[in-house]
Amino acid sequence: MLILVYTSLYFTIIGLNLKPLWYLFIPIGFSILALVFRQNICEKGPIVKFLANIPVPTSFGITGYISVGDIDRLYPLVRRDNWGVEFDNLLFDQPIALIIEQAFGPFSLLKTVFYDLLIINYFLYFLTPFIGGFILYRQFSKEFKHKIGQFIFSICLFYILNFLFYILVPITGPQYFQSEYFNSDLPFSSFGKFLYFIIQNNHYTVIDCFPSGHFGICFLVSLFLYRWNNINYLFFGLVSFFVFWATLALRYHYLFDLVFAVVLVYVVYKLSEFLYPLKSELTLFRQN
Repeated sequence: MLILVYTSLYFTIIGLNLKPLWYLFIPIGFSILALVFRQNICEKGPIVKFLANIPVPTSFGITGYISVGDIDRLYPLVRRDNWGVEFDNLLFDQPIALIIEQAFGPFSLLKTVFYDLLIINYFLYFLTPFIGGFILYRQFSKEFKHKIGQFIFSICLFYILNFLFYILVPITGPQYFQSEYFNSDLPFSSFGKFLYFIIQNNHYTVIDCFPSGHFGICFLVSLFLYRWNNINYLFFGLVSFFVFWATLALRYHYLFDLVFAVVLVYVVYKLSEFLYPLKSELTLFRQN
């Protein structure tokens, strides 16, 4: 319902001024189907219920991201990169990406391994909501499986607020705004270059910095795993740690973007508790 209302308003506002973005009908359609067949879905088994919840947030995550870039093309937005630059310069006097690259000195092999590790974890972002959600859903006993709703709600809410901030605070990131500082290629192996190529060639939106959605989502998933006593929070926390450094080292974000991502995660986490309250926080582990 949240995505249906938000996307419908979004679609209407754009359509009243210029050509509407028709692909926004995809999450709207999935949301309507989910509401229409809600009772039928509720009568199905746990796996079917879980899978039925995936299309709405997934389609919204993709189309919402694309729409940010299209809106920027329709209504060119004033960049606010100076905020991020000033914050970084206040602390470091230069782009953080340069500091990270220079920290390895002559150890080129170690540098390559480190940057490959960063790009691999950066890629894991796309899977963390699905893997984290599936882990939690399997953990819950039958009477507590409804708790996954709060997790999914929080992911959707984060994306909604994240995309709004992309438009309200348009920031392109160091790779574009400070390109004069970066005269050398990132020190990837052939495999790392392949992953980096995929990301760069699917980078449709260039104002997707404030706040960092990659770090924010990974951190949010880790937070829910920790809250519900799942040991996998250690793995996801480690992924979050490397994604944090990846966004800086790969010249995508300012530290400013990452600090606010933590703030946004906290707000979403608390709002999900308030807007999607749960009946009980008793024993959550499935009995073996």
